[in-house]
Amino acid sequence: MRALRANMGVTPHRYLMDQRLQQAKALLRLDSRTIAEVATEIGFVNAGHFARAFKRHLGVSPTEWQRQS
Repeated sequence: MRALRANMGVTPHRYLMDQRLQQAKALLRLDSRTIAEVATEIGFVNAGHFARAFKRHLGVSPTEWQRQS
């Protein structure tokens, strides 16, 4: 864990979350999948948890982000 933080400047959890949210943004942009389908595909337990994490890290909800893209 310390090596990742030293090399990447973020904790392992933050790094993994960033990767998952980047994948989510790509899926939301390219596909006509629902928020729940994207949440499940990238490993969240449910759409609510995904939506909260998305908004906390990116500042907008997945639905808002999908509309803007």
